Amino acid sequence: MGVRPGTSPLRILSAITATVAEPIALLATLDQRLTELTPVAHHLGVELVTFTARQLAAVDVPTPSPTVETATGTPSVAEAAALLASRGNLVRRKAIVDGIVIATAAKLNQ
Repeated sequence: MGVRPGTSPLRILSAITATVAEPIALLATLDQRLTELTPVAHHLGVELVTFTARQLAAVDVPTPSPTVETATGTPSVAEAAALLASRGNLVRRKAIVDGIVIATAAKLNQ
């Protein structure tokens, strides 16, 4: 997931509800967004996994963004975090809902 600093947990939950139909196993994001996503992961009862901008930047993604790279140091947060956390394939490329970026991935062999 990609969120801006200070994004409210309620807004993030609303975006997840509007975008994700399948069960959520975990949330993954940039380490700088731990504050915003910790309450969301707790509410959903899932693990929160974070990655550094350097780790995320090393992942090849279908829709990199120069704007995101300027802001965070990596051209992708949502897609790269989903791929790293799942060690699998994207199920859904990034979708933007109310400024919140969500991508979903599944483990290989699932």
